[in-house]
Amino acid sequence: MATYVLDGKSAATLARRPLAARLAVSGAPNANGVRLVARTPDGVPSDAVVETAPTMLIIPHVTEEIVLGAVPQGRELFAPGTTVHMSIGPDTNAEFDADVAQLTPRDVSGLGFIKLASVAPGAADTITVTTWLTRPDSKLPPVAEAARVAARGVLNADQVHESRALPVRLLVDASASMAPLFAGGLVAAAADLVAGLAEVVSGTSEVAVGLVGPAAAPPVPTATNGVGAALSAAPAGGYGLSGGPAVVAAPGTLTVLVTDAPPADAPTADQVVLILSGARPAGAAFRGSVLALTDNPVQALIAHPDVVARVVADLLAPFALAGGAR
Repeated sequence: MATYVLDGKSAATLARRPLAARLAVSGAPNANGVRLVARTPDGVPSDAVVETAPTMLIIPHVTEEIVLGAVPQGRELFAPGTTVHMSIGPDTNAEFDADVAQLTPRDVSGLGFIKLASVAPGAADTITVTTWLTRPDSKLPPVAEAARVAARGVLNADQVHESRALPVRLLVDASASMAPLFAGGLVAAAADLVAGLAEVVSGTSEVAVGLVGPAAAPPVPTATNGVGAALSAAPAGGYGLSGGPAVVAAPGTLTVLVTDAPPADAPTADQVVLILSGARPAGAAFRGSVLALTDNPVQALIAHPDVVARVVADLLAPFALAGGAR
């Protein structure tokens, strides 16, 4: 018996026989509130399976593609910390020599549905199992992880389709007035928020991080698990952002500008602003969010996932309206 562990864009070939898809759940207190579902490629419930339990489906015959996924039960979204494990193999434990396809565990926190794998007829007497888990989850700092969960809830997608993915650029105001916000950790916490949403919308585990203002520095690719740490120290100070250099447009990129006051110039397309202040600017032209000052920003954001969800939803609003989750 061989066990094929599937991750990324990978597939396994199994012998044609009745199969069982099994789902196990870990991490969440309501592990029984998850259900395995089967659909056609266009999203219609499949009648080619037999549900023997919420977490087990029997597939007697594979004559067309079947998409297997998971949905929460008793709530709209998966609970934070919910991790699913799925395997596809023989429908009886008596077949010790049969091959098994096993998906790597996936954290589904904040999602309302996740596609896990598809099962389709293969060549000769075989069946092809293909994973939908296009990219393994990166290990992120707590604030970035909370933001990834929130972004998945906003877009109802584990990761956006590669055809709609946008690279993320994070630009931080490097003026003198920002120095206390760097020193207090609020800039680093805000950067981790951006890193978390980038995991969902960019198709990569990188953010281009740069500085604007007196201590300007061009954006450089930074791993999402290190974005906050890269901005934990204040750069050399200078004058305020108002009247300073404008943010250069980057079409096809989601740009997030982190500052303590609205920039003088109107935002360009695909640009949002995260203002580290308690006051939201008036006017319909503002696109972005605000994050009030706090003495312990990381602990405060971890303790208030509703704040993380609000900020992430605000920052992703233009992206979501443009159909980025499809």
